[in-house]
Amino acid sequence: MLAGVVVLTGTAPSFGSALAVSLTYVAGMVAPLAVLALVWERRDWGSSRLLNGRRVRVGFGRLAREMPLGSAASGVVLIGMGIVTEVTAVTGPSMPGSGWRVSLAAWLQHLSSVTARALSWLPGWAVLAVLAALAAALAWQARRSRRRAADPVAAAEDADDPVRPDSGMHEISIASARAGQERVTYER
Repeated sequence: MLAGVVVLTGTAPSFGSALAVSLTYVAGMVAPLAVLALVWERRDWGSSRLLNGRRVRVGFGRLAREMPLGSAASGVVLIGMGIVTEVTAVTGPSMPGSGWRVSLAAWLQHLSSVTARALSWLPGWAVLAVLAALAAALAWQARRSRRRAADPVAAAEDADDPVRPDSGMHEISIASARAGQERVTYER
């Protein structure tokens, strides 16, 4: 994939076109990862019991190590990706001359050319402005998410339906998350 982007960038007629191709590639790779990171942080999946609560023993004899299940699972996935890469490299090209993969690739190429033709009226600076706005929105969301995690009062202010002190609800604020100490204030 990266080789194709390098070729397209190298054959672009102008610096602006090459920059647009490169930025589109970067946005296409980074945007899904940024969204996944925001969802991961918002849902606090990193500290879930499934990933960190269980520990497994990996290895044999003196080389055996105990680690969180999430670390062991990611290691297995990376080893699997390495094996698939090696098998693909040894067996030759992965795209046959016919079949569903060729049909899918042709359909995707057709879809991208139709989309490019339909948006050809749109100037390059407008595409850049839209990409910049999306990047700014992701950065704002990440900053807001960090602020919520760091300051419980700010989280209450940012919430769509904040709990009012006179509602009879208990207000819980975390004094020190790292120390695991909680301070409970009862509003009356």
